[in-house]
Amino acid sequence: MILIDTDVLIEMIKGHVEPPREPLAITTITLYEFLRGAKDVGAAAEILERDFVILQETPQSIRISARIWQDLKKEGNIVADADIIIAGISIANKVPIWTNNRKHFQQFERYGLKLYDPTRRL
Repeated sequence: MILIDTDVLIEMIKGHVEPPREPLAITTITLYEFLRGAKDVGAAAEILERDFVILQETPQSIRISARIWQDLKKEGNIVADADIIIAGISIANKVPIWTNNRKHFQQFERYGLKLYDPTRRL
C-alpha cells in the first residue's frame, strides 16, 4: 500500500501522474484538503472513498505526531499540523508516503517515515 499526499492526489486526478499498481490510501486529512476544493463534495467523496483506503488518526498516530511537533518546536522548526498528522498516520501504519514535497517530509524520516519513490517500484 502507498499513502498518497494531497499534491500527488491532485496530479493523479488531473491525469498528470500515473497511479502505481499497488493499493492506494489517503488520510482523512488529505480527504478533507481535497474535498474543500471540490465543486461537488458528495460526488468527489464517493469517488475517493471507493478508490482509496482511507487511513484515520489513531491514538498511536497522534502520539507520534505530538512527539514530532514537540521536537520540531524545540528546534524552532514550524511545520503545518496537517503535515505532521499525515506523517504520524503514515508512520503508525508503516505505509510509505508519495508526496511531491519530499524536502519537507524528509525531516520526518528520523521518526520512521518512508518516502515512496515513483521511479522505483516497491
